[in-house]
Amino acid sequence: MTTVFDISLQVMKHVTDVLEGTATDGSATYLKDVENLIQANEYFDRGTIWIKSGTHASKVVKVTGHANNKLTFNPLSSVLCVQQVETATVLGTVTGNGNATVVITAAGMPNNPKTISVAVLNLDTASQVATKIRTALNADTDVKNFFTIGGSGADVTLTTKTARANDTTMNMSTANGTCTGLTAAPTSANTTAGVAGPRYAVARGLFPWEQVMAKMQSALDETWVEGEDESLTGDGETLEFVLPTGVYNLLRVEIERADCPQFKSNHWHEHPGVLRFNYGHEPYNADVLHLFYKTDHTEITSYDVTISTQIDRDWLALTAARDLLFWGASMYGLKTNMIEDKLNKVLGMLKGKNARIQGLNVIMKAGG
Repeated sequence: MTTVFDISLQVMKHVTDVLEGTATDGSATYLKDVENLIQANEYFDRGTIWIKSGTHASKVVKVTGHANNKLTFNPLSSVLCVQQVETATVLGTVTGNGNATVVITAAGMPNNPKTISVAVLNLDTASQVATKIRTALNADTDVKNFFTIGGSGADVTLTTKTARANDTTMNMSTANGTCTGLTAAPTSANTTAGVAGPRYAVARGLFPWEQVMAKMQSALDETWVEGEDESLTGDGETLEFVLPTGVYNLLRVEIERADCPQFKSNHWHEHPGVLRFNYGHEPYNADVLHLFYKTDHTEITSYDVTISTQIDRDWLALTAARDLLFWGASMYGLKTNMIEDKLNKVLGMLKGKNARIQGLNVIMKAGG
């Protein structure tokens, strides 16, 4: 199934720069990627985001702002991704100087699992030990680059710096090493399950989403799709039928009959508002008349409208891109943003493309 989402992204790749990546952070109102979204703030301001995976896969959202590798947009129904949080609780009081042993396990962290010794003193409380653990973890490159370390009191929290799929192996254990007095805590709590950041594509605001939609609609208005109506039934006598509302420009008429497969009839003519069969070829009683006719494509109202398989996908994308580039030329000038070069390329690719998929015009159905 092809939707406006699919074609519109293809259109944008013909007309402007499109970056693709995976969100490292994201709520219901923003998406962040520390690697890709590093352009000047105005580059993506009022641009468009195509969400390619996750809960909101195949949705399109309009950018409302861009700063510090983060794109903001109007609220979605739920968050894009979630950073996993693990909470470990230190138990006991130190009764002898030495080192507490902390083991961090996390898929994807360098040198996983990581064992860290933390110097503690006699009579250190659980809260004091936890403070020393937080300090030690922040001093370890592997851990601090993978997690944000936090917590208070006897709790130590590890929050992944990037959104990832929930890691069921993630854990932080505490125990006596060379010290004494602590109660072993081999299992931490998965406080917040992780949800992976979605794959996305983002295009700069040079060509607004409303214009993309409008140019795709204009392209669809240049051609037609095949509609089907089966509301008429034969009675064994009638030769002339009033065409149903909205049905005209007939392409073919097929008859569905109880005792044989559906077959194409060649014994009919279309007159204004009327379908007339030739004398002697009146449809049998209970025959269902399948009228195939030219009609307009479903109007584009949002990113999830399905594009008819009768429309050639490449033709639609290129035609919309052509019209979008002409619009851009009138707004910004041919030389700006390489519009002239892109337009010449699109026009060359469009040569020889057909608006509609060419195929056999035959439908076979079981009778009955």
